Amino acid sequence: HRHAVVYNQKDGAAYVPLDPAVPAERLSYMIGDAQPALILTQERFRETLAPHAVPLLALDTGWPRIALDPLPVDA
Repeated sequence: HRHAVVYNQKDGAAYVPLDPAVPAERLSYMIGDAQPALILTQERFRETLAPHAVPLLALDTGWPRIALDPLPVDA
């Protein structure tokens, strides 16, 4: 299984592995509990993660966006 990674800005940086193959209810609970500011993922998981109203950044296709709007080093 592939995992998505969550960056939680509220409490600093955190790594929360998310398995898109788990039941949608469990995934919703995990995302709601983590309260991520951003989910780093792969494009093929965008559909599974999109209903959670958290910004998604697909690392396999998002490099042009990252190059235009990089995060500050201290973010």
